Amino acid sequence: MKSTLKKELTWDVKSQPLKTIMGIESNRKMNLRNDNNEPLAVVSKNYKVFTNSQLIKLCKGIERLGRFHLEGFEEFRGGKLVLAFIRNNQPGLKLAGLELKEHLVIGNSFDGTRQMFIGSSHVLCRCENQFSSIVPMRKFRHVAGSDFTKETLELIKTTYEHERKRLFYQLENLKSKKVTEKLVDEMIIYLLNNDKEVPDDLRKMELIHSLKGHELKSSIIKETKDLGMNAFGLFNGVTWYTSHELKSNISNFGNTHGVASELNQKALEFCSVL
Repeated sequence: MKSTLKKELTWDVKSQPLKTIMGIESNRKMNLRNDNNEPLAVVSKNYKVFTNSQLIKLCKGIERLGRFHLEGFEEFRGGKLVLAFIRNNQPGLKLAGLELKEHLVIGNSFDGTRQMFIGSSHVLCRCENQFSSIVPMRKFRHVAGSDFTKETLELIKTTYEHERKRLFYQLENLKSKKVTEKLVDEMIIYLLNNDKEVPDDLRKMELIHSLKGHELKSSIIKETKDLGMNAFGLFNGVTWYTSHELKSNISNFGNTHGVASELNQKALEFCSVL
């Protein structure tokens, strides 16, 4: 794995009101870490903080539903974003016949940039390829509170199960879609072209024969050789690259965040419309 989860969250968030230069309390407040007083964000005074202790309580509540075990946490941007990973211990988890390690992922931010969200993180045991599907929980605005009813927890579980089944159906269908060497090159161009304009023939050749293009193509050849010249092998070639070859400043469990996650999502979109 690229990253080791933290077993505990040893800090929490606190808020303090902000005042004007005249000493009058404003309509803004600051969220800070309580261990080192590092600021996390300036937000509206009506912003409801969902603390780390509340996140842990939520995770423990999901554990009590059975089949799940809280394995740990990851932090990004100095703690502005926190992810909790809850292992799905259901025996015999497989995807396209391959053994699978799977986690329910709950994310929480303190800077007002996103709502709490839930998703799933997957690792194919055959080659430790990591990919994730993160789905914003727009229906759970009330998660700002500290109490979770059993009905709420069951709804979180149901939402997670619905999403994983949708994703698995999508991935299973990839096995029936044949690909060609031309499609492999088109995938490489699609993933590596960061320009807004459509690349011309010269730009396409530059992308295919670049160092990243070579590494990506080698990864795809490896996986399609094992899994077949189909869209599932093509997708796994990309997840192999992002899990084992990609040089990134962000290293995270399950490739839930950053460049690797973006490439995986683009690859899945490409393969799904073939």
